[in-house]
Amino acid sequence: MNWTEEKVKALPDGDLLQLLENAVRKTDAHTIGLCEREVERRGLVRKKKPRRNHDPLRIRENELAADIAEFAIRLAGEYDLSAETARWLSAGVPNFRAHNLTQANGAAKIGGLQKSGRCRIDRYISYRVRDRLVSLNVWLGNDSGEEIAFQVFAPQDVLPEGEPLASLRPSAADDAEMRLFQWGRRFHDLKAAKACFAEVLGAVAPRR
Repeated sequence: MNWTEEKVKALPDGDLLQLLENAVRKTDAHTIGLCEREVERRGLVRKKKPRRNHDPLRIRENELAADIAEFAIRLAGEYDLSAETARWLSAGVPNFRAHNLTQANGAAKIGGLQKSGRCRIDRYISYRVRDRLVSLNVWLGNDSGEEIAFQVFAPQDVLPEGEPLASLRPSAADDAEMRLFQWGRRFHDLKAAKACFAEVLGAVAPRR
């Protein structure tokens, strides 16, 4: 996305600080300048600078996670992705749990499989209404070599050109955490995956 002064000024404080953090990670000087001027104008306190990790894989993970987090900011401006709306649309669904698109701080979420060491990378954004969950994932399995994959999960009726979880993540096919991630599509470039995710999100989330 090409950020302008007007678009940056329209962001809530939390999204502005997250965009600045993402821009720093991607060394996007133009966006950094826009954000820093607006942060100073509002008198906001910047987040503490994260420790630098010199592992090339972790650096790449952080870059991609920052990319999809920035994408989430744009989507949140187009769709009503609030937990309140999701709960209202899901009335009557037992034990329904709303999915915030990102972590509370605006960063891409970290999958339980990555946290437990059952994969090398699983960073994602997701949204759920009733039992219909859609997600955009950056994925690298423990047995996937060095090729990072981009996966979009959605119900089969809104993502017909997909394949079952067992084909996308053979080692996680029976994992309880993947109960709602049973159908998806893989991509080799993030741009195509983001376009697909925007399309399936529009099938389940209300526009503003």
